[in-house]
Amino acid sequence: MDPSCGPSFTSAMSSLASIGYEYGPFFFAVLFILVIPRSAGKLYSTAAAGSEDKFTYRNYFYASWGFGMLLVASAVAWWAHAQESHYTFTGQIVALNPNQSLAPVSNDQNTYYKRWPHDGEDKMADFLFAVVLDHPVSVSQTFRFNYWELVPGSGGVASSFPPPTAMLQVPVSDPTHLSQKYVLRGTGAQVKVVPFD
Repeated sequence: MDPSCGPSFTSAMSSLASIGYEYGPFFFAVLFILVIPRSAGKLYSTAAAGSEDKFTYRNYFYASWGFGMLLVASAVAWWAHAQESHYTFTGQIVALNPNQSLAPVSNDQNTYYKRWPHDGEDKMADFLFAVVLDHPVSVSQTFRFNYWELVPGSGGVASSFPPPTAMLQVPVSDPTHLSQKYVLRGTGAQVKVVPFD
């Protein structure tokens, strides 16, 4: 059996793979800059003086070193981009009736939501949502949701979704609290979202 494929080799490769996964492009850039130009430098130093090989190995070394530096610069740029701050605002609109439904306005890409039914016979539900932002939440910020009041169809089953009854603006009442509760007031097109007391 080849000793290079034993448990210590497997363990080393496993460690390198986990480091590569954790540090991403930066790890591979450093690995490239340490391995490839170094081997190119050894080839250059062992080549006969004035030979065609010496010229080729010198160009190989310069190209690999330059490409390695480009990889390092790309890795640093990737790392800086990955460090951008993200802010998450979560909300809960409580006590929706079975015929009330909400969904984010279609062009709000970073909004995630779920209808959470209550236990019991009342069939009430809470509407939970989270919005991921690239800037801090401010008191002037609002989040938009389409609102429907579904009309029961035959057999007590709600009919298909009609055009939204209203577009609701969910206000941020306190930007220092990144999780807030709300409740719906009013009906039909007059419905609005207000903070839950």
